[in-house]
Amino acid sequence: ASSDAQANLGSVIFIRALVALSLVVLTGWAGQVSLGQFAFVAVAALVGGHLTAVTGVSFWLALPLVTALGAGLAVVVGLPALRVRGAYLAVTSFLFAVAVQSVVFSGFFKRFGPERVYRPQFLFVSFASERNYYFLCLAFVVAAAWMVSRLRASRPGRVLIALRENEPGVQSFGIPAARTRLSAFALSGALASVAGMLFVHHQRALDQTSFPATASIEMFVMAMIGGISSVPGALLGAAYLGIANLVIPNALLRNVATSGGLLALLVFAPGGLAGIAASVRDSGLRIVATRRGIAAPSLFADGDYEAMVARRAPLVDPLPYRGLEAIPPERRYTRASVFHGGAA
Repeated sequence: ASSDAQANLGSVIFIRALVALSLVVLTGWAGQVSLGQFAFVAVAALVGGHLTAVTGVSFWLALPLVTALGAGLAVVVGLPALRVRGAYLAVTSFLFAVAVQSVVFSGFFKRFGPERVYRPQFLFVSFASERNYYFLCLAFVVAAAWMVSRLRASRPGRVLIALRENEPGVQSFGIPAARTRLSAFALSGALASVAGMLFVHHQRALDQTSFPATASIEMFVMAMIGGISSVPGALLGAAYLGIANLVIPNALLRNVATSGGLLALLVFAPGGLAGIAASVRDSGLRIVATRRGIAAPSLFADGDYEAMVARRAPLVDPLPYRGLEAIPPERRYTRASVFHGGAA
């Protein structure tokens, strides 16, 4: 059984994993660099906390409303992406995060933001305890990871990646690039808004110091460390950041572990922790295939497959004869030929 502190940390890791999943869709697949992703979390926390704590709206009704608001806001923020790329878009998104911190969480926060937020309840199950809320966050992460994985395997996911790699080629097939790119912003903003709703109810209050503009950069670094182009990478990055914050009490050392870790990964493993995990998996499968003589050319794309075949015995013992002579006499048979009228 885990303690309340461990369950609390697990909930935070799952909430960050949702933000990382939103970056996988937007940056990893659509190729749009966003340094203001945590601003959507902040807006969703502010509006969602007000709806549930001040207005009295149910959490389960406020959740789709806040998600739709986040998706629409992300589309508005993504409109400059139709004209600007790369560093310009990154700066634009970071300015949005700065604006949210300085404008929304200023005097407006004191009038609109709730002082106390209560955790939700579903039927007879209360999520007030840390353990129950942990499982609630876990359920949302599993659902989001499944949805994003299905998106990657579907036609819209393939179109997103094709648009990132070759936009003129995608447009030549009649696919609207602007609408496809904005749909990625909408889905990314929706996932971040779900994280905001879970975060404000996890904290049981809305503290403006919990949403600094630099948190967006921290989320981006987290996604890069895990592997920004894969769903497992989002989960690994969130776990890495959560464990680093737990075991490293010093802020300077934590920055070294995150920033320095990202620098090392960019040099030695550009695919992040997910790329390292995939390499370890493939290495283990190569060892198994080599020892058991299993034909798996896809595991030996670097040319080692031929060496494995040369070192190992053939998978099937070769027959001494070929053709009809390879068949035992008792298993041979004759058939009348329609052309020659004799036996074949």
